[in-house]
Amino acid sequence: GETVGDFDYGGYYKDVQDMRSVIEDFRQDTDFGCNFHFDFTIGHSRGANIVLYYSSIYHDIPHIISICCRYYMEREVYLRLPSDFMHNLETIGHTFWTVNDKPYRVDYSSFKERANHPTKDICVSLRDHPSGQYSKYYIIHAKDDNIIPFADSEQVKEILGSKAELHLEEEGGHYWMRPVPNAKLLSLCSTWVCKHLYPVHSTVSKSCL
Repeated sequence: GETVGDFDYGGYYKDVQDMRSVIEDFRQDTDFGCNFHFDFTIGHSRGANIVLYYSSIYHDIPHIISICCRYYMEREVYLRLPSDFMHNLETIGHTFWTVNDKPYRVDYSSFKERANHPTKDICVSLRDHPSGQYSKYYIIHAKDDNIIPFADSEQVKEILGSKAELHLEEEGGHYWMRPVPNAKLLSLCSTWVCKHLYPVHSTVSKSCL
């Protein structure tokens, strides 16, 4: 994204721990005289994988929305990265990946961590873990996503089975939020969340958020 800080091409587990720290801070927050409760979490692209990974470890947030998640981690090398990417990693141990005219250093160890990210094992854990019996997953993907193919989300849904709903959006690409938040995406997310938070009110408005 457009955040500042250290870049790590891998670092998925570290992202999960950062997410955990933020959630725990809010749960113990006393500045407003109350503790926060989390009913759902949303992630996009890399974040879509992070929220699934988080759920597979902690099982404490029942509703997860994963937007444009990646299943075939190694395929990015062939679809997105420059042709000399692997050559530089294997010969000098690092390379640079330019995104939006900004170069990011990628080390071989970080690349291997990402390429070996166990998406399948994570999804199987979410499907089979006893404490996840009440968890629900909403998998959203745009048909014209040229960064992560829709087939990746299809595979995630196939493993999660009845615990997940899959929505293919006919319009939109990978970058839903540019230049402004996509109204259709916001509607999809809010409608699904309200449906599960307030199941007795099937016609509840998205204003519940």
